[in-house]
Amino acid sequence: MTGHFYTPHERRQQLMQLGQALENLIPLARRMKLDQRHQYEQALDKTRSLLASGFGAGELAVLAASVPDVFERHRDWQTPYLAEQADGSWRLPDWLEELERYLDPVLKYTYALRSLGCY
Repeated sequence: MTGHFYTPHERRQQLMQLGQALENLIPLARRMKLDQRHQYEQALDKTRSLLASGFGAGELAVLAASVPDVFERHRDWQTPYLAEQADGSWRLPDWLEELERYLDPVLKYTYALRSLGCY
């Protein structure tokens, strides 16, 4: 099995996708008053700066490391925020579903920036 190392063009695309994902997440983070909102804003500023001035692997790694998750996830992560419904069933609360919809792409693109390539 051979791997694929990301090209500079792919890295630029990933950085642009991260910027768009952060732009989508930040208004929600502000509305929800997330503690991480300022870090997301700083990451967006850095993303824009790197796109304008150029970047290397080191800058991408530092940027990716600066983007926090809202939750402390680990190997045995289980969603602890289930809400009981009127019918007795359990599901994710609306606020968490909305947050995950915007947070997941940010985490996906920061993970890609941390990776050398894919298999």
